[in-house]
Amino acid sequence: MVSSAIIVSDEITAAFQEINKRGARYLVAKINDDATQIELESKGPRDATFEDFAAAIPNDLPRYGVFDLEFQTDDGRTVNKMVFLSYVPDSCKSVAVKFPYANSKDTMKHKCSPCAKEIQVNDRADLTFAEFRGNF
Repeated sequence: MVSSAIIVSDEITAAFQEINKRGARYLVAKINDDATQIELESKGPRDATFEDFAAAIPNDLPRYGVFDLEFQTDDGRTVNKMVFLSYVPDSCKSVAVKFPYANSKDTMKHKCSPCAKEIQVNDRADLTFAEFRGNF
């Protein structure tokens, strides 16, 4: 197996650990301009909402994200599940921009592990709490 030439910054590993320890709610990551590194673009405080997370993701550009999804089960329990997001919008027409995200997704997922689910979103309309919650 050939590994991706793109590396994941230490900031992402640290942000993921902070989410894992319930110190932050989410992270959003992007590939830098020369496609050599995945960098932390933003991190949400623990009291951030899903709407804050969605707002931190550009409409027409790919991004990776990790969100600590908190919800009530049908029997009233509060559950937290880590969700890995690969956002590659169909509205982004540049293959040169999309391609590195497809090639480095496994590298990013490996650094942000464990996550309970992986969600691929290609349409901004699908970037909703209900869509994420529906996976559990």
